[in-house]
Amino acid sequence: MATIERQKVRARIELGSIIVETPNVVSFSVTRARNQMTANFSASIRIDYNEIDSATELVAESIVIKAGLQYSLKTVFTGKVEKCVVNPIRTDASKVMLNLSGRDVLSILEGQNINRRLKTYRDGGSPPERWGVVTGVIKHNTPTIQKFKEKVYNEKPKVTNRKPEFPLYVTPDAVDVNKLLPNKVYGGIEVTSGEIE
Repeated sequence: MATIERQKVRARIELGSIIVETPNVVSFSVTRARNQMTANFSASIRIDYNEIDSATELVAESIVIKAGLQYSLKTVFTGKVEKCVVNPIRTDASKVMLNLSGRDVLSILEGQNINRRLKTYRDGGSPPERWGVVTGVIKHNTPTIQKFKEKVYNEKPKVTNRKPEFPLYVTPDAVDVNKLLPNKVYGGIEVTSGEIE
């Protein structure tokens, strides 16, 4: 019989020099779409009121969200904070509630033209156009890899020489009609030379 074991999931948010862990991480969510280049996040955390002077200091700050079991937290999101709203907490005057939202590091590439060919100019004064290369893959697209089976290359012959056992029928040789007939043309006129008595 199957048993359900309860696991305590923890969360950790690193916001610049501010580090907040469960239970002060009230909630967070990360959204990724198939046709969307960047991932979005939103989070609500509780921090001491003296750790932040104004909400504008946290905008454009880097943020890392980790979640998982207590001693094996995995990074879920890495990006920048684009919006920060500070709300008071009525039940605890020593803390404030931060509502954060933003996008991941790929947001800096949105709306930009990036070419895989480096174009330069002959005059030497103009800088080269923006270009980029893919130098490595951190995580493979597993569903796409599973769609195409891995090709196996081996040295085994692709064609076999073993033929199936079919019955063999031998036809007799054709009869040469000219050998059976005498050297005589039937239906023709025969003329012989000789003396008439």
